[in-house]
Amino acid sequence: MPRTSRWQRNKQTNAFLVALDIAGFSRYMQEPDQLLAHRERFFRAVANTALFEQAKRAKTVVVHFLGDELRLAFLDSIEVQALYDFLNEVMDILDKENLIVKDERQTHVKGAVLVGVMTWQEWRKCSFLDGLPPFKAQQWMSQLQPGEIVADGAFKKAIEHFMPTAHVPVRDFAGETGYLLRGGV
Repeated sequence: MPRTSRWQRNKQTNAFLVALDIAGFSRYMQEPDQLLAHRERFFRAVANTALFEQAKRAKTVVVHFLGDELRLAFLDSIEVQALYDFLNEVMDILDKENLIVKDERQTHVKGAVLVGVMTWQEWRKCSFLDGLPPFKAQQWMSQLQPGEIVADGAFKKAIEHFMPTAHVPVRDFAGETGYLLRGGV
């Protein structure tokens, strides 16, 4: 499939999916101020990255927020190194944000990076990402701990030229192999 320069609605597109989930979010359901604080820190961390701002301007990213999970689909024209740096930048910004918050109130995320064909669709005036990567990300993230970011084999292969991945921990996700890029043992 040829690389696309901008997202087009209702068209299958090869892209990188970055799904990030606020870990432990549901424990604050009775504390609306904490829910808001977690979301604010999380959104600020994503918004303050170089790649997100650049991709937003170029229309090479679409955003789908589902509960406490943020799904960012970047067109495959995005440089893989920039996407890898984006993941680390989000986590580093969150670490800085958490310095001024009590330990039990800190915001932690977990995430998955998957490569594949997705469609930016609309159903009853609601936009959403459809395809195997968003479905798979939701399944994989249910098995992750706070601070862990896992990638599929396609993303692992794409980053091998600038990051040695020989000793990246492996995880089994219902028969599929995931590679732990951050966190875990």
